[in-house]
Amino acid sequence: MIRSITCLAASIALISVGFLGAEAAAAVVVDPDAFPDGTVINNSFAGVTLTAMGSVSGPNVLSLNSGFASTGVRVFGFVDDYPVANSVLWGDGTIEELRADFAAGATSVSLDFIADDSSDENAELKAFNASNVLVASAFTPLNVSQPQGVPVTLTVSDPHIAYIRATWDGINESDNGALDNLVYTPVPEPATLIIWSLLGAGGVGVSVWRRRRSGQWIDGDVLRAPWIEENRQAIRQIIARGGPR
Repeated sequence: MIRSITCLAASIALISVGFLGAEAAAAVVVDPDAFPDGTVINNSFAGVTLTAMGSVSGPNVLSLNSGFASTGVRVFGFVDDYPVANSVLWGDGTIEELRADFAAGATSVSLDFIADDSSDENAELKAFNASNVLVASAFTPLNVSQPQGVPVTLTVSDPHIAYIRATWDGINESDNGALDNLVYTPVPEPATLIIWSLLGAGGVGVSVWRRRRSGQWIDGDVLRAPWIEENRQAIRQIIARGGPR
């Protein structure tokens, strides 16, 4: 019995370590550098849908070459509506906005914001749940210009993120900048949660065994003491006599 409990606990612990290791490395990178310049990438990343919103000629998100990339040579782009042309500068409030929807949800999302000139300010990253309720947000310091060409990473965290929206200067609606290198952590799969539950159950079993081995354990609301040799001998004598007299 002792060996079975110990082996069960060890097995659960090993499986859990494997899952935890996978979970620790579960961050998913969504980077335009994975595709050639000019590629439409709305549905190019498994589990993520990208959409251009606002004053744009359509919902397409592009991989575009840019000197303002925080990784590689390309950033997220769109097709501007006036004049109609490819652009890498998101912002001026909600005039151009990047949206990313996560099929299985996310617990954390980060995005790089890169100013294209020394006046760009008020980068913003907002996270919403499936009911379109704002659950987390991150901003650069209010009305503080960001260094030109220097990436600033904003991160939002919440266990119920369904999608994010990102832009520049939703306050003064006068500045814009580049967006690059989206990284998110998916919501853990049910199997991972089951392993956590099993680990907890295994821990309880080991705890009970330790109490019994130490000589005390709880049976309902009663604190039980172990059988000692004197008790066993008395029972044997009663049985030998054919029962109590």
